[in-house]
Amino acid sequence: MKKSPEEKPKKAVPEEVIAGEVCPFCHEKTLVLMDTKKDIPYFGTCFLFAMDCSNCGYHKSDIETESEQEPSKIYYRDR
Repeated sequence: MKKSPEEKPKKAVPEEVIAGEVCPFCHEKTLVLMDTKKDIPYFGTCFLFAMDCSNCGYHKSDIETESEQEPSKIYYRDR
């Protein structure tokens, strides 16, 4: 069954991009920092962070929730 274009998840577009920062590994000013705020089902509002260096290829990303919640476990079953 094909998904209609309306069912495709929207890509997170960085709200803030800072270029020209110093890379912690190669020490060149080629690091780009990105910050995105996204509403994720079952988790709420989350912040996605990423760092990419075009010189040495360094990459780091992280995600944090806006508010704390009780721990939970989600199960997915194969049909």
